[in-house]
Amino acid sequence: MKEKVYKITSIISFILSMLLLAVYLILFILPRYNLNASSIVVLLGLSVILFYLGNLFINKYHHISKPLKMTLYYILIIYVLSLLNLTIFDYQRGFNFQFFFSNKELFHGYLDTSVRLIPFSTIIGYFRSLFNHNINVYIFVYNIIGNLICLIPYAILLPLLFPKQNKAKVFIPTIIFLSIGIELLQLITLSGTLDIDDVILNSLGAIIIYFILKIPSLKKLINHIFNFNTSKINKKDIKVYIITLVITIILASTLFLTFKYFQSKEYKGYSYDFFDKSTSCDNVKELFYEDDYYTYYFNCTKSDDVYIIFNNKDEYLLKDFLNNNPNPEYQLNNLNIILKNANIGVIIEAKIPKFSFEYEGKDIYASYIIDNPEILELEHDIGIMGSTTFRQDYFIKAKKPGTTKVIFEVKDFNYLPETKIIDTVEYLFTVNNDLTVKYTKVS
Repeated sequence: MKEKVYKITSIISFILSMLLLAVYLILFILPRYNLNASSIVVLLGLSVILFYLGNLFINKYHHISKPLKMTLYYILIIYVLSLLNLTIFDYQRGFNFQFFFSNKELFHGYLDTSVRLIPFSTIIGYFRSLFNHNINVYIFVYNIIGNLICLIPYAILLPLLFPKQNKAKVFIPTIIFLSIGIELLQLITLSGTLDIDDVILNSLGAIIIYFILKIPSLKKLINHIFNFNTSKINKKDIKVYIITLVITIILASTLFLTFKYFQSKEYKGYSYDFFDKSTSCDNVKELFYEDDYYTYYFNCTKSDDVYIIFNNKDEYLLKDFLNNNPNPEYQLNNLNIILKNANIGVIIEAKIPKFSFEYEGKDIYASYIIDNPEILELEHDIGIMGSTTFRQDYFIKAKKPGTTKVIFEVKDFNYLPETKIIDTVEYLFTVNNDLTVKYTKVS
């Protein structure tokens, strides 16, 4: 009876494991579904656990106690797949990489923005941003802690599957070359960034865990889990496991509380609202503020009746606040957007010609390179990241007659603060003798 239960349980476990793997592959390939890191961990993690149980019960069914190498190879394949997913393929759009030789301009843009070969510069930058409270804690954890744990599974898998990897002089170069290989693949496919600090963090995390697992009791535990060791776990081993668990909980709690502290210090902003206290409208357009780019009018004479209130307590006459800000703590960025949506009867007129760059896609942004900056400049204005379309408006500052190419690099927002270029779009701008500007899309 037991044998029948073991057999049925193993078959069900294998089937469910393969179904989860199939679901992952389908969602990965279909461009309309987004697979983030958490989704990948859940789907592939459950698949691995079920495969392990299937392997374990099939051994019990056959009354054998041989190492679960089939499970280890499956974990290795799954982990390689997940690494490719997160580092080479764009998990937001399925298969979306380009080989470096397919687009010369894209490759040069990648070299300029996504290759970092100065050791510790990225790491120091993240820590500096964290302590200055100008980076989201999640971004720090994802890029620093994420890179530290990225190759840790290999510290378990390689020594179990390949006996030579039990020697540090073999394992350490292997893990370093593996990390370098991932970075070079990102260069070849123009995915993510090629960063020497990724190699440092990836290798460091795996090497630390490798030496921790050299502790005899911990090594025995790993061997027991995968049936490589039949010797019994004794009281000394249990003490080591308890100490290891306590240290792990203390470290995890310390990290959690530290990140919660930095999260509490992140800039939270302030609230504001507008109040129009005017009681009549004479339909006379009244200028109340102007900057280098826009002129702002009220649709009536009412500049002495429109107020802005910050945090429900600090009240200022809007024209006084804009022309002579009495409290520098409060700033209104993207003023033209704010006043346009304020419902206080504001008319906005642009002083400088504008250009709008639009691109269909989700979670993207763009930067530009002007081939001849002596001809003109572009300056950012409004940027809109919609559900299906990105739009960025620019002010055109013409300098002298002539023509110049402007190349827009479309990038994936999900990789910030790193850079992933997914497309380039080229425009040709012509500045006439009277400094008026015309432009056409080239590619």
